[in-house]
Amino acid sequence: MKRMKRIMLMFLVKLLLGAVIFVILSRFTYPEKTVFNEGTISAFIGFSIYMTGETIWKYYKRQLKKL
Repeated sequence: MKRMKRIMLMFLVKLLLGAVIFVILSRFTYPEKTVFNEGTISAFIGFSIYMTGETIWKYYKRQLKKL
């Protein structure tokens, strides 16, 4: 149970970090437009999917090493 909480916490931190990065990049790229436009949201969703896959892959590799 502790491992699952730790993995979920890492996942949440990665998602928040991704959201902050994309908001900052969006603000620098188009300062006159709103922060959350369609491009930013789709980029954030793509980044979230990538980070989720990366987290699951690392956890899977770690489990294989333990066996």
